[in-house]
This record gives sequence, structure tokens and C-alpha cells, in this order.
Amino acid sequence: IELGPLTFDTDPSYRIYPRLYEGSPGFRVHSFLDVYYNRIATDHFKGKDVLIGITAASYADEVLLPGGETMTPLLINAHLINNLLHEDHVKVPESALSIQLAVLAVVALFLMFLLPRLGLVTGLVTSLLLLFVLVTAHFGIMIIGEQWIPLGLPTVALMFGVIAVAVRRKLEESHLQTQAHLFESNITLGEHLQSQGQFDQAFEKYRVCPPSDKLLERLYSLGLDFERRRQFNKAVMVFEHLGKQRSGFRDVKQRIAKNRELQDAVVLNRAGNSTATGTLIISDDGVQKPMLGRYVIDKEIGRGAMGMVYKGRDPKIGRTVAIKTMALGEEFKDDELQEVKSRFMREAESAGRLNHQNIVTIYDVGEEQELSYIAMDFLRGKDLENFCRKDRLLPLAVVLDIGIQVANALDFAHSNEVVHRDIKPANIIYDEKNGEVKVTDFGVAYLNNSSKTKTGTMLGTPYYMSPEQASGEQVDGRSDQFSLGITLYELTTGMLPFKAENLTGQIHKICNVKQVDVLKLREDVPPCLSRIINKSLSKKRDSRYASAAHMAKALRKCRADSFPNLKSTN
Repeated sequence: IELGPLTFDTDPSYRIYPRLYEGSPGFRVHSFLDVYYNRIATDHFKGKDVLIGITAASYADEVLLPGGETMTPLLINAHLINNLLHEDHVKVPESALSIQLAVLAVVALFLMFLLPRLGLVTGLVTSLLLLFVLVTAHFGIMIIGEQWIPLGLPTVALMFGVIAVAVRRKLEESHLQTQAHLFESNITLGEHLQSQGQFDQAFEKYRVCPPSDKLLERLYSLGLDFERRRQFNKAVMVFEHLGKQRSGFRDVKQRIAKNRELQDAVVLNRAGNSTATGTLIISDDGVQKPMLGRYVIDKEIGRGAMGMVYKGRDPKIGRTVAIKTMALGEEFKDDELQEVKSRFMREAESAGRLNHQNIVTIYDVGEEQELSYIAMDFLRGKDLENFCRKDRLLPLAVVLDIGIQVANALDFAHSNEVVHRDIKPANIIYDEKNGEVKVTDFGVAYLNNSSKTKTGTMLGTPYYMSPEQASGEQVDGRSDQFSLGITLYELTTGMLPFKAENLTGQIHKICNVKQVDVLKLREDVPPCLSRIINKSLSKKRDSRYASAAHMAKALRKCRADSFPNLKSTN
């Protein structure tokens, strides 16, 4: 701002920053009485600006200045006018705003990138040092350089930013401590499960923990345990996970290669060539593949509820079969062996009587030394466990079609006095190409007229058991309806209707807690399917369908009403 010959430097808002003089100001203060009684010559005021007013603090309301001192309004005006006349105010450079923004950017970069990487003490000292530099620069430039650089905002931002980073660090430390306790608990629980021989559950606990020397040792030990059990595919999984945690750990790479070589070459005991755990290694060095009964063993394809499952071939007719086996003497004592053997053979007896398009076909049953086996149809497709996740759910029309086929299979089995007792997604194979469903694993099935069935014996998978089965009561075909209802619920929503942390809680929920209606979990579910599931999951068996045939009929009607344009042969 220019005023005559005077030029005033201002900030962008045209404000002037005056200086308040300390000690001897640039002007004199005289008593009014001295002037009135001619004690001061009048020539003293010639050519000067004279302000007349009250300066005594007892008569004037003093003003509080930014520095903390007080001053009467007349003296403040004198300071301001003297500043203006002599252009003696604090200058505001044109680059003041740019400097403020630059310093603010430096503070922001410090708070975002440098401070979080520093330790607690180092970070605190560095922050205080930076704060001291800002405050010193702010007042030093103003006092010594007589220039106003607005560094107040960066200073305040630094203080609040340091507080925010400190609070965040404290919360993160608390979270990390909680996680550390959780991971330690998982490792301890995994060790307990591993010592009990529950290797799969132990691996689930280990794999959620971050890398540590203790964890790597436990994983290595678990991989060796899987090797001892001749579960080479699982050993590969463990060693690969270990290798991802720490590359080059011990001989992990060599063990992965070895187990991969063996995982497709292991079969159960055949006279003369067995290992310590009753397995054979199939090599490619010209040695003939071992045989079980009249079947040539090709490779292991999985583990069933009662033992190993292999892909085999009947050389006489060229039929590919799945061979389910059990090494009876490996894990059972002599007093248990006969009962276990009877239960295993009962599966073949039960399923062998069932000739139905939706039930796996049994071709043969036999026993060699301590090894019993069942040769059955080699199924194409995947078990329904693959379609029980929310991101892999099947179309509802397909779910209804699967339910119809399983209900038809159960009705046929029940009419032949066979109750499955273990209906669940893992025991239902679905071929996506032709839409065909096969019910497998009658490993816990029993004959209604069998004298060996005892009330009070609880068999089956806890998540899919009926209330009467969970209570150890005698069961009938309506128990399979309940299990099928749970399976349909899971295929529809990707969730189990009853799930607890332990067996006691699971049984309580199955027997006493009503499931959440599928309509509340998925809006596009046909109401008729909801009614079918709810009816099949009735706690009282008399409230369910009279038979699996009635349930199949209800499912067919629901499919026809909900998807009238869909054709099906079921």
C-alpha cells in the first residue's frame, strides 16, 4: 500500500504488522501539566504530530498485547503512527505463503514417512528438535530480520501430528501384543493337536501364524509326521508352506521333491514288499505295479472315512475302479479288531444291496491278510464340499436338482432297510457335465434288522447329525432327511445352520436351537425351498416328511414352480 511518499508491506489480506518498541520508543511522552504550566518550551512540539490523551493506567482501560504486556490505547496509537511515519513495521515478504506451504509439506512428510520409522525416544527427540527449530525460526526472523513468516500453522500441525502418531503407535503395539498372544496360543494348540495325532487340525493352527523360529520347527516336525503316516501329498503341502515362510530352511526343497515323487506311488500292504506302515512304493524302474485282490493299483486318490482310497483297474475287463481300503491291524488292538472289521464289511453289505442310479455301485469286497477292501465305481466329478463356499455356490435350480436325486437315492436305500447316517456334502459326488449325483460312503450305515446295531452309539459327522442321532437314539430314514436338509441349507447359503466351537455346544444347537431361515440370508431363494429345508430340519422327526420320497416330491414341485422353463429328467 502506498500513501504519498510512504510504502507499506502487507500480507495478502492487506494487513500491516507493526512493531511495539521496548525500552526507549521513537517518541517522547510529556505530562499535560508540564505543558500547561510552560515547563516545556512550545518550540519542542513544532513540526511534530502530537497525541493528547490519558496514559495513566489508573484512569485508562489498558489493552492486552500479544506479548503478554498491557498498554493504554493512546500509547498503542502512538506506536502505530510512529511505525507508519517511519515505515518501521515488520515486513511481509512476497514468498511468505510459499515458505509456509513448503514448511507445512516438510512437516507432513516427516509425520508420514520418517517419524513412524523412528523409535520411541529417537522420534520424540527428533520431533522436539524440529519444533524448536520452527519456533526459533518464527520469532528469530521476526525479531532479527524484521520479517513476518507465518510458521504457526506448521508448528501446530507438527504438535498434533506427533500426538496422533504416538496414539496410533500405542494402539498398534497393543494390537500386536494381542496378535502375538493369539499366535502363541495357536502354536500351543497346534502342538497339542499334533501330539494327539490330529495333524490336519494342527496344520490349520500353524498356517495362520506369522513366521518364527518356533513355528518353522513345528512345521518341519509336522511334515515329518505326515511322512511317517505316508501321507506324502500332505507332507508336500506342509513343506511348501514352510518354504514360503523361509526359503532355504533345512532340507525342505529336497523333501518336497522326494514327497512329490512318492505321493502318487503309495499303496497299502501286499505280502513281501511292505514298509513299516503297510505301504508300497510304486517306482518307474520296471517293477510291476502291485495288486490288491485282482485289481492293479495305479495311485492314491484320497482318504475316505474308513481308510485309503486308490484308483485301480480290473485287468480282466479293463474297468477302472475306486478301491477303498483299511489296514485293520495298524491302529486297532486285538479286542477291537473284530468289531472294526465287521463295521467295515457292513458298509459293503449295505451298499452292495443298493442298485440305484444315484448310489455308488459296489463291484467287489475282499480281504488280504490285515487289509480289507471294497472295489466300487470310479466316480467322475467333485464332492459337494467344493460348492459350499459363498463364492462358489451352484445355481438354485441345480441345488434343487441335486436335492431331488439325493432324496431319490435315500428313498431307495430306506425301502431296503438301509439308513445312511452320514449324509453330508463330502459324501455326495456331483458331475457338472451331466448333472448326475452319486451318494457315497455308507461307512456308518446300518441295517434296521441287524442285531449288531446298538442304541446309544453315536456315529456320523457332528455338523450334519439329526437331533436323535446326536442324542444316541435309534434312528430311521427321517434322520437322513435332517442331514439332507443341512446339506441343502449349506449349498444354498454357504453357511451351516448349526455350528458351535465344541461337540457339546454342537449337540445343544442341533437339539434345541432353530436355524436362521435361508430367506433372511439370501433373498432370491424360492419360498418353497425355504419351507422344505425348514420342514426337514424339524427337531421332532414326526414333523418331517413321512419319507424321502415325499421330500423328493416336494423338491420336484418347488423346482417346477420356481423354474418352469428348466427341463430335467429327475
